[in-house]
Amino acid sequence: MPSIAEPGGRRMRAGPAHHPTVHVVDDDAQVRRAVWFLLESAGYAPRVFACGDDLLAELDELPLAPVLVDLCPPGFAGFDLLDQVRQRTPTVPVVVMSGHGDVACAVRAMKSGAIDFIEKPFADDTLLTAVATATGVLARTLAQGEAQRDATRRIAALSAREKEVLASLAAGKSNKVIAFDLALSIRTVEMHRVRMMRHLAARTLAEALRLAHLAGLDMAITRRERAGG
Repeated sequence: MPSIAEPGGRRMRAGPAHHPTVHVVDDDAQVRRAVWFLLESAGYAPRVFACGDDLLAELDELPLAPVLVDLCPPGFAGFDLLDQVRQRTPTVPVVVMSGHGDVACAVRAMKSGAIDFIEKPFADDTLLTAVATATGVLARTLAQGEAQRDATRRIAALSAREKEVLASLAAGKSNKVIAFDLALSIRTVEMHRVRMMRHLAARTLAEALRLAHLAGLDMAITRRERAGG
């Protein structure tokens, strides 16, 4: 089993590598230990940091994972740390916890990009629910990013004419209108459409249009048409 080192402390046993990672920043050793064991027992692979500086020093090398941060860690103040994490890893969801929270503090945290705010002392279920939500948000974000990259790769494989036909279809144009716009015969447009579908490995037009949307092709032609207008 791999181990995780708490800054300034002994090494701790971590869960299997496939368990979701969670980064925890809190200056209170007792809280760090309690949160670590709670998350580990719930199937996570927590990594704990005594201060924001320690997290930021390793951030570029750490796996993308939700960050659970206390508002008052030493070094970087909580909101400064939140801003740094959001700037350097904008896809990472951050959950803020505080023992001195109020409405204004919670509002500021949310405006700074936190997805949840937890007041100390908190119930185990409250923390686990927030972490589960953050983990789900990150998973969906990463899946969306992979889907966009896949769509971009597929679109890049098309010829320039096939891209034009697809973008026109994404704009809701019929084969007849596309033929007129591109000064082609309807039969030629249909030929490009068939080739486009084959090169995209798309089984339906709806799937091809979804790829165009993910790759931003539909928005590109809309901008061009507005500029031309």
